[in-house]
Amino acid sequence: MAGALALLVIPAAIMGSAAVTIGSPGPAASPFARGAVLAAGYPWYLGVFVALSLAVSAWVPSARTAAVPLTTLGFLSVLAGAGAVLRPRRVTAPG
Repeated sequence: MAGALALLVIPAAIMGSAAVTIGSPGPAASPFARGAVLAAGYPWYLGVFVALSLAVSAWVPSARTAAVPLTTLGFLSVLAGAGAVLRPRRVTAPG
């Protein structure tokens, strides 16, 4: 179990630190670098959800039983994404 958790946490920490570095002002904040982080992040995100779906499907005894936690997980991830996108942001005046 610890090995599986490490397979999720270590890449997440690497991607998070890359996102913070790229998002901060400076020479690392080029559009190409941001695109590279996004290009690496989306397949990783998809892989995590595919692995999680396969793990839940293998763990529970029937497809109906697997549908409940996977649907809940999908619903919560959509809510979390919508919350991050729709959260009001402070706008600063230029200059």
